[in-house]
Amino acid sequence: IINCAAHTNVDKCETDYDNAFKINAIGARNLAIASRETGAKLVHISTDYVFDGKNRELPYVETDAVDPQSAYGSTKLAGENFVRSIAPKYLILRSSWVYGEGKNFVMDVLRKIENGETIQVEQGYASPTSALEAARMILRLLEEEAYGTYHATCQGVCSRYEFARKIAQLSGKEAKIEEMAVRRNLLRPR
Repeated sequence: IINCAAHTNVDKCETDYDNAFKINAIGARNLAIASRETGAKLVHISTDYVFDGKNRELPYVETDAVDPQSAYGSTKLAGENFVRSIAPKYLILRSSWVYGEGKNFVMDVLRKIENGETIQVEQGYASPTSALEAARMILRLLEEEAYGTYHATCQGVCSRYEFARKIAQLSGKEAKIEEMAVRRNLLRPR
């Protein structure tokens, strides 16, 4: 069972905590129960938002203390805890700034560029991660019969501002990009 479902709109999670908890925590709990009842291994996708995001010199590692600072992070951590306590065979994969097909930061920036909108981005740092590379990591860990919690990101670090500027550059179009508040969550890539 691979749980890719999540309420990922970080700002909306703050105002819609009940739904965020139902999706990110109770949904994970229900899959953990199904995993236990069927004997299936559960892969649960999580996030760097389970950490405090304070400025650090080194990337977070799997054994660092968690301290979410947002509703999104706390509901994702609750989901992780349900998975750990219920599923006998689980793999929790934490990633950051996942992009690919569908709704994500890259697509939001491209849409705003097309519409001529100003792009406002928080000043956080992380490792943008290709959904394709995250999927490859899941397959690799499943083949290795890996269990536990793993961080999986692409290598390199940038700010959301730098990421947005690079997206605009690669699109070949002009964009107005503004920075906002600071957040630094780095995961050590596997």
